[in-house]
Amino acid sequence: MARRRSISYLLIEFLLVNGIMIIFLTCIWFFSDQYLATNGVIYPANYDEQKVQQFVKRQSHERVFNADEVPDNVSYALFNQQHHILKTNTTQTDQQKMRQYLHYPDQTAYGYQLVRYPNKSVVVLHYYYLIRYVNSVLQKNLPPYEYFSLGILLFLILFCLVVTTVLLRNKIVKSVNLFHQVGEKIAKRNLDFKIPQSNIKEFEHALNAMAKMQSALKESLISKWAQEQSQQQEVSALSHDLKTPLTIIHGNSELLLEDNNLTQQQRENLQSIMRNTIQADEYLDSLRAATNGDVEQAENIDLNILQSIIIQRAQELVYPKKIKLIQSGIMSGYAYLQKSHIIRAIINVIENAVTFTSTGEEIKLSFKNRTGQVQIGIYDQGPGFSKSALLNATKRFWKEDQARKINGHSGLGLWFANDVVSKNKGQLIIKNGSSGGIVLINLVKIDNKHEN
Repeated sequence: MARRRSISYLLIEFLLVNGIMIIFLTCIWFFSDQYLATNGVIYPANYDEQKVQQFVKRQSHERVFNADEVPDNVSYALFNQQHHILKTNTTQTDQQKMRQYLHYPDQTAYGYQLVRYPNKSVVVLHYYYLIRYVNSVLQKNLPPYEYFSLGILLFLILFCLVVTTVLLRNKIVKSVNLFHQVGEKIAKRNLDFKIPQSNIKEFEHALNAMAKMQSALKESLISKWAQEQSQQQEVSALSHDLKTPLTIIHGNSELLLEDNNLTQQQRENLQSIMRNTIQADEYLDSLRAATNGDVEQAENIDLNILQSIIIQRAQELVYPKKIKLIQSGIMSGYAYLQKSHIIRAIINVIENAVTFTSTGEEIKLSFKNRTGQVQIGIYDQGPGFSKSALLNATKRFWKEDQARKINGHSGLGLWFANDVVSKNKGQLIIKNGSSGGIVLINLVKIDNKHEN
């Protein structure tokens, strides 16, 4: 196993490696100057100074100044007794500095020399402490050697810094990518994998924490999946148990309808019972399909027709309890929906409102057209939703023992409605009004029948 190191160690290693490389390159740069000077490629930095010293020594025995003997790359200015310039090869600025050196030699910068002649004339020389190429072609076509060599040194130092920085970055990024890989697998619910290891201590500690989280999450999901499986079995069992009484009710209703002595009202009541047993049977099939993950195909629905179906079903629900059904508004246009699921979801909410509304009271259905959507509102005069119900009423199998309590309530009604509305890109809102509970269902609307 590779040795694990801390981030602090990596940073110290980074600094030490770069420090050693800078010292090494600087030494190479220094000794390369010595080598080139020794082998006649460049002049030493004090070459001009030495030439000037030799010139001064020779001129000290001469009576007059000879410009031809001035070394190359050396500036001069010949002054007469009145300190006027008689001859020069330099710029006006340099002449001013030479004149200053002539009057105040102690206040002038390094690099000046003078020679006095018997005729009272004085020549002032100016040289530079600078490394030069021996070859005149190199001197003419290349940058000054000092700048050139220093530029190469700085380039090599910068190159080393870049290389070591990239290597350090790659080490860190390699470990960071491990977190990305682990996160992607967990997001896909793939928990059967081994958490990778990092060579960096701090990252390894974090990965170990993720391994513990993976184990805990796996246990939690297994428990959740088991619970969901149990709930699916409970729904299937509930659906199966309800099938038998519904079949009996439907069969007995058919037998009673064969009696020719029934009044018109009795016949209509029996027909309503048969329709609703069929609807209940279809509802159980839809509930079982939704629980098992089956999906009904969506289609374009005329919202006006949908409203008529909802009102008809609602009237059959409120009739036995003598509840007054008030409706307002008209829906128009089309919606791309799972028709059977949506109808059952809305009827489920209305059935829930009927359950909590007393005989003789009112239930209001409101249909509103809005920009890009329609809203169906169900208002009852029951006890309203408790604080707990407002938070949890749409959860599967959730029940409460306080407001809106009904014995035998399965905890599936609002969950089913919310699940269906959400899958159809809508929204179900639960709240309380001034005199009961309110459920608002928002559905996406399209203006053209052929739009999806």
